[in-house]
Amino acid sequence: MNLNNKGQIVGDTAAILIVCKEHHLTTLLIHRIRRAGYSAMATDSAEEAKRILDEGGIRVLIVDSDMDHEDGCAAVSNMRQGNGLSIVYLLTSHAMVDIDQATAAGANLVLTKPFDAARLVQFLDATLR
Repeated sequence: MNLNNKGQIVGDTAAILIVCKEHHLTTLLIHRIRRAGYSAMATDSAEEAKRILDEGGIRVLIVDSDMDHEDGCAAVSNMRQGNGLSIVYLLTSHAMVDIDQATAAGANLVLTKPFDAARLVQFLDATLR
């Protein structure tokens, strides 16, 4: 693993995996993450995300609640099992019950859309140092 002077992973290794079916949101997230000095990769499938996680190297998982074929909270819970990932959950709803459900599923940070990208970067800085 190659680290820069901030202790961030650089090069071909992606420290961050985005699971999102919305192409425009994925593009925005990758752009913002890379501008902050981190590497990221993305998939639109929870099944593919699980395969990537099994390969190792991912430290932060960003999951959009709007997923095909699987409930977002269920996906977070399944991906959380057996690893020390930090998980960011992107939620459309501002309802406390949905935020609480995401936290109970294992999300370390719940951001409601539209979200503040600076808050995401602050979380990444604190997590990936």
